[in-house]
Amino acid sequence: MSASQVIKSPSTLKQLKIPGLTAFVVRWAPHYSYALSTTRIIEQTSHPLHESVKRRWAARKDPLWWYCVTSIREGGNRKVTRGWLNRRSTVAITLALNRKGYDKTGNRIAGDRFGGENLKGSAMVMVLSSALHLKSEALSRQADMVIAHLEKAQRPKSQVYSAKLATEERSMR
Repeated sequence: MSASQVIKSPSTLKQLKIPGLTAFVVRWAPHYSYALSTTRIIEQTSHPLHESVKRRWAARKDPLWWYCVTSIREGGNRKVTRGWLNRRSTVAITLALNRKGYDKTGNRIAGDRFGGENLKGSAMVMVLSSALHLKSEALSRQADMVIAHLEKAQRPKSQVYSAKLATEERSMR
């Protein structure tokens, strides 16, 4: 990250509309945004950890900043259930990144057959209560949908439009 870039609030992330996605709600932006849990520390300059946390976020070099969030409303009152659901979702997203040729930070894996650019920006994956009862395969499919839409959201509109036209042409043949 360059010194001129400003790390923005997580409230600047926009929700992605992903049809068929039932386990997650994804908020994404092409810029960098700190995690929801550090909002209070970063935005209050009088907080004792403000400077150290601000420096730590500014020193990050990962191209994709992403994290999973499980709320009490969605994950229930038990902390152990929310933690399990969050870990399960994080593993599913990490494996989906690997299947698409990325490491867990959004960098392309060297020598990968996919080629292309790194994923960039910030993503907050909010885990919904329906993920609690999904089987591993179904959760993996949902995670694959998330990564596919992050790739799509990152491409310029002209590339998305031309890819859509190419798909329509193939289906007409």
